Amino acid sequence: MVTRLITKLSHIIGDLIKKIRSRLFSPATQFERKILNFIFKIFNFIFLRTNFFRKNQGLLIWDIRSNSITYDLIYLLFETKKFFDNYYLRNFDVLIFHPIDYSTKLPNIENYKKFINTQDLSNRVKDLILPILYSTKNVKNVYYSKSYLETIKIFSNYNFILPKIYNPYFYSPNPQDYKKLFKHFNSLSCRNIYTSCPLDIANTYPKEKKFSELYATFTLRDYGFGKERNTNLQDIKNFLLFCKLNFYKPIIIPDDLKKIDFYNKNFKNLHFFIPARQNFMERVFIYKHSKVNFFSPSGPASLSIFMPLTKTIIFNFCIGGKDCNKKYYKKELGLDFGDQPFLTFGGYLIWSNKSERSTINEFLKAYTKIKEYLQNSISR
Repeated sequence: MVTRLITKLSHIIGDLIKKIRSRLFSPATQFERKILNFIFKIFNFIFLRTNFFRKNQGLLIWDIRSNSITYDLIYLLFETKKFFDNYYLRNFDVLIFHPIDYSTKLPNIENYKKFINTQDLSNRVKDLILPILYSTKNVKNVYYSKSYLETIKIFSNYNFILPKIYNPYFYSPNPQDYKKLFKHFNSLSCRNIYTSCPLDIANTYPKEKKFSELYATFTLRDYGFGKERNTNLQDIKNFLLFCKLNFYKPIIIPDDLKKIDFYNKNFKNLHFFIPARQNFMERVFIYKHSKVNFFSPSGPASLSIFMPLTKTIIFNFCIGGKDCNKKYYKKELGLDFGDQPFLTFGGYLIWSNKSERSTINEFLKAYTKIKEYLQNSISR
């Protein structure tokens, strides 16, 4: 009995120590970050050698231990460009740091491990993170390091780094600040952003389209945690009717390839573009030349939003669940119900009220709102 109690107590203490270490390594609040920035600024000055002939260039440090291995990188790149704009730097380099002694860990999110394993997560660096970086016009060079000393050697050569204070051994704050970023989005009203987004990814691809007809895309979400955000058959019906009314060819981007037969049983002549699910470059290309791209709240939507000259509609926004509700969006993004932070980018959110799914009328209204907004921007 005593042994069991001691064992349980030691586990509790061990978990507490891990949480404290994690919090110190990557602070969760701005207040904590300010304090730790001050402490590690002094620490780095004393213990880290710096190059006094540093390049007048910018470097983003993407540390796998404190950054999300998802499409969130696109938001980070926008924030990074905005940060280096303050120093009149048009381009910046990126350092990916994956310590040789670090094993990729799954985020502590309910049901996440049922759909993604650590190997899948690790593969995303090669299949998602690197393609995004290499396809972004503001990223000049990408470095990859597994060594602590090499990482210090690289970033000590730069005058400007993000995060501003960083120590690969002890301190790696996540540089993203979503509240500040979305506040910035809401303040934008410039037509130039729509025509020349920072993520001008499509410049790296040929101009030929995949289809001769005008088309629209619908990206399925039927796999993963947060099932409230998953698309259903009614969502697809809305999309197909939208395309019929606008004379667009409907293109479906699949999620779980095993479920394609299920959709084919419920709809006749659905056109799935499977390469977009298998290859990042193909996904970029198909979104780029589409008249409009439809998504439920999901990562790939950001890819469409931040490309120039695309139109993006996110439906069932705020439909429910832990990461798709009013309280979450207010706390994490500073968004109030009905806000439209992406209009300047040609994007529109169809907010869901009382967990009701978006309708065909809302699909049509959203598309009209985007076109009206962009047209008014031109005529100003």
